[in-house]
Amino acid sequence: MTDALIPRPDLVARFEADLKPLVGKKAKLGIAVSGGPDSLALLLLAAASRKDRIEAATVDHRLRPESEGEAEFVRSVCQQLGVPHVTLPVKVAAGSSIQAQARRARYDALGEWAIARDLGAVATGHHVDDQAETLLMRMARGAGLGGLVGVRYSRPLEPGVDLVRPLLEWRRDELGAIVAASGFTGGWVEMSGTSMASPHVAGIVGLMLGANPQLTGAQINGILKRTARPLPGADFTWVNDAGSGVIDPLACIAEATAMLTRTDLT
Repeated sequence: MTDALIPRPDLVARFEADLKPLVGKKAKLGIAVSGGPDSLALLLLAAASRKDRIEAATVDHRLRPESEGEAEFVRSVCQQLGVPHVTLPVKVAAGSSIQAQARRARYDALGEWAIARDLGAVATGHHVDDQAETLLMRMARGAGLGGLVGVRYSRPLEPGVDLVRPLLEWRRDELGAIVAASGFTGGWVEMSGTSMASPHVAGIVGLMLGANPQLTGAQINGILKRTARPLPGADFTWVNDAGSGVIDPLACIAEATAMLTRTDLT
């Protein structure tokens, strides 16, 4: 593993401090890596902290034509890091919510992989911004106090295997900076763009419409573009209303609310 692939010592120490209460030093740890910046940062941190005790897996839901290439990209990164990697193809069952079905298939596959490889835990790249967005979307759906728990640091995945989220104290920008510093600026940036059909963006749009039901499609698109921040180390350009950036849900809601009384925002 080259020096460029090793995050700064202070970041590795911080990660180990967050991971230690969740997974013992001697336990084998699985890393779920999609190829986006969050899970790639998790992989880089774990490889520096516990290289000889980790393995990685990419779940291929086979819902998009580019998913096979994304899994191959992760495999190539793991090869450079010296981390064992496997792609787990899954079949997503039909249902009213394809996102929910894909999530179920993903965690089932990760659980089976963990048992087969004798892993004590599987880590995912959920971070503090995911936590905030989860709470916002649950509030928008009218969840009571019991539904506003947010993302947990650890929960059972399978008997003897925990699902852990050691990055819940980290920000998305911090994780993106780790990946940018590593030199992996091609594959992960291209795969970090998201579409209006993704559950994350759809959730943010739902919050915007909840604040201002009169928003048009053009206004929603304009708000998303104006409030997005560039990915660390990437050019921030838009081509035919498409581009890669980090969505700021609070800024989106604020602009949607402002449009109730202002006519100069489009």
